[in-house]
Amino acid sequence: MSKLAIIIGSADSERLRTALVLATAVAAHDRSVAMFFQGEAVGLLRAPVDDPDAARQAAAGLPTLAQLVAEAEALGVTIAACQSSLALLGLSPADCHPHIIWGGMVGFVGSIAPDTRLVVA
Repeated sequence: MSKLAIIIGSADSERLRTALVLATAVAAHDRSVAMFFQGEAVGLLRAPVDDPDAARQAAAGLPTLAQLVAEAEALGVTIAACQSSLALLGLSPADCHPHIIWGGMVGFVGSIAPDTRLVVA
């Protein structure tokens, strides 16, 4: 079984959408997927998920960011984020989606297998 790790380092909702579509597609094939949010991207994890393009996506029959996050969780995608970035943004874990694993990049990289494919979004 191949594994995928996706690092999100930009607070761009469209990059997040693409990363979540990739994560859910890979997870739907029973492959392990882990996502890590770094820097400003941690702000994308605020609850509720802010999706400036939600209406257009829904009108086209596509899932919103909130729906993609829920689907990723249902498929077993691990979502982790940088706790230092959380502090930098003036947020607390209570401000964010409840199922996030808080830690750092070193811990995240150490938790993925050496044969894991790594994508930076």
